[in-house]
Amino acid sequence: CKRNWWKNLLFIHNWFGFGNMCLTHTHHIGIDTMLFWVAPFLVILIYKLRWRGVQVVLALAAVSTAMRYHIAIKYELSNFITFNQSLKKIFEVADRMYILPPHQFTVYGMGILLGCALREFKGMKMSQIQLTTGWIFTSAAAAWSFLMAVPMGLIDYKFDVMEAAHYAGAAPIAYCAFLCWIIWTHEAGYKSKNF
Repeated sequence: CKRNWWKNLLFIHNWFGFGNMCLTHTHHIGIDTMLFWVAPFLVILIYKLRWRGVQVVLALAAVSTAMRYHIAIKYELSNFITFNQSLKKIFEVADRMYILPPHQFTVYGMGILLGCALREFKGMKMSQIQLTTGWIFTSAAAAWSFLMAVPMGLIDYKFDVMEAAHYAGAAPIAYCAFLCWIIWTHEAGYKSKNF
């Protein structure tokens, strides 16, 4: 911290790796700050260009997902901490696929799109079939995002790079879809009694 405190002050400390970071538990403040700076431009892009702006956000989210997937395979990393995983490997996971804003953009982009959709489709009504289908699919996605990690938490787990890559790429999307659905239905006025 004596050398690197100023990076925290500027919210850029997450770009220099866990080993050089003062107050590692604050890494997400740097990520969020950088994504907050980008968000207004993306919202304006969506507002001005409509579908083209949405395509840009979707493309950025796809690149973010592909980056996590690719890095997991290339460096044989898992963002789920397993038994017998060395501290060095945990720091490598943090540095290569967790603490940089591009790696976290997927769910951030989903949030931006949700906010724009809430504004665009305000007052939209859904049928009971649409509500039920949405709850089933998003609940299954959330359950899958948790249950997919169960084997990785077992003491005798043998590392599988493809499993780790699928988890790194898909689990954040699956769980975020569930959270987006909760927000969407709540903002649309559908309470749990309607389900």
